[in-house]
Amino acid sequence: MTTSAQLVPLLTATSGVAFLMMLAGVQKNALEWRRRKRSCPSCGHRIHGRTCGCT
Repeated sequence: MTTSAQLVPLLTATSGVAFLMMLAGVQKNALEWRRRKRSCPSCGHRIHGRTCGCT
């Protein structure tokens, strides 16, 4: 199965537009970057689920 000559520029343009829309969303505070791993404020261990097991 080969890709047609028209499909490659279409996928490239679509990916570029999607990336620019994501950047615009982040700049307008409609989107947020993923946060770092959460840590428990009382014991300092990394939280894997919803809550820490120290409580």
